[in-house]
Formats: sequence, C-alpha cells, structure tokens
Amino acid sequence: MTDGPDSSPTPPPSGTPASVPEALLTFVQFSEAASHTDDVASLAVIALTTLQQVLPGSSGVFYPRTASSWQPLRWTADLTPEFLTVLQRGLPRDTALLTRLHQTKAPVFTDGQCAALPAEFLATYPTVAAYPVYQHGELCAVLGVALRDSAPWTPEREALVRALGHSFALLYDRVTAAEQVQRQRALAEGRERILDVLARVTADFTTAQDDCALIRQVQTEVLRLLPAGHAAYWEPVGARWHLRAHVNDVGHAELMALMRAR
Repeated sequence: MTDGPDSSPTPPPSGTPASVPEALLTFVQFSEAASHTDDVASLAVIALTTLQQVLPGSSGVFYPRTASSWQPLRWTADLTPEFLTVLQRGLPRDTALLTRLHQTKAPVFTDGQCAALPAEFLATYPTVAAYPVYQHGELCAVLGVALRDSAPWTPEREALVRALGHSFALLYDRVTAAEQVQRQRALAEGRERILDVLARVTADFTTAQDDCALIRQVQTEVLRLLPAGHAAYWEPVGARWHLRAHVNDVGHAELMALMRAR
C-alpha cells in the first residue's frame, strides 16, 4: 500500500461499500503492504486501515488471545477514549460472541444485538461482525468490525468483511511464523552472547587481582547484554552494607555519593 494520493481509490460515501473495482484495488494494496511487514501489530494496522477504505463509516479492533482473556492489540483511530476504556478491559474467554465463533468456526454478523459489547457501544455501533482467525484448529485471534449505521448486514458488506478477513488470516499465518523465527534467532543469539561472557569471565579468573576486580569485570560483561544501566555489589561490614564494586554512575550525584559513603 502506498501513500501517494493517486495510488489509492477514492472512498465511497460513508456507509456505502466500495465498488468491486475499488475493493479489488484496495485489497491488492493491502496484500502489497502486508508483504513488507513481519509483526502482527503492523499487519493489524494495515488490515484495519483497509477495512475503513472498503467500508467507510466502519471501525475495527484486533483481538489476539492471551492466557486468560482477549485483549485489543490495535484499533481504528476513530474510537473515542470512552469506548477505548471499555474495550481495553478485554473480553473474557467465555464471552457469548467468542462462544459462537467456537461453535460455528465462521464469521459472525449481528444487527443490534451482541452480548460481547455494552449497550452504550451498540447505541453508536449497532451493526457488528467478528472474523475468527484459526491456527492448528485453535481460535487465536479475532478481527472485529463495527458499523455506525443501523442498516442490517447486506451480502455486499458481508462479502467485503469475509474477503478482508480471509486475506488477513492467511497473512497472519505467515507473519506469526516469521515472528517465531525471529524469537528463536534472538534466543540463540542471546545464548551465544551469554556463553561468550562466561568464556571471558572464566579467563579472568586467573588474571583478576582480587574478588572485587573480578566482580566488576562480571558486572561490565553483564551490562553489555542489557539496556544502558549500572550495576552495584554490596557486602555487609558490621552493621552496615558497603559498596565494594560498581560499574557506571547511577545518574544522581547525591545518591552516588551516598552509595560510596563508608
């Protein structure tokens, strides 16, 4: 998807689905933009942007599954802070809408009634749909769609949601696989860095002049694996703890002086 003013189709009036040629062009741009992303959050943003192009007047939320509930990861920018406060509470895993998705294993379209949403939400968005995303037979994410007008779902509107949802689900598989590869690569690189640190620290056992010098060396090596910060090592001396080794300043002169005080 490109940002140039001549590359995107002109959206139809609010509430009117895009024509077939316009929708096809928008879906092509969606696929093109999605092919350049490798994380689920960015994919969701592209899908929600596409949703509002093919269904003007629509809003959307992307819900991935968590351990105990469904939490929104991305949403369209038109949602008010009040609605966001409600949505960000998440959906319990036994929500009626999710139960229907589990039972039907197909998109759900509702007109004016949705037990998953509060009455104040339905007053503004009476027409709601949910597209399920499955992986290995398990419901893992939901693409939610809401329309501001009270007209029922039409075959044209449903077809657009189904087409977008189907494309999103296929791309979701690719992106989550890429994320898994990235996590595995990062884990392997992290293990290599740790082994390298252990090798250098072990070599220092024979050259360190005292225990504190060795501790400072360990602190230095560990900090190389972490974001910018400091490390401090304390030992009890009588009734007080004394700073014996540290690397980097804490960023506060008075605190640093207090730490060094004997």
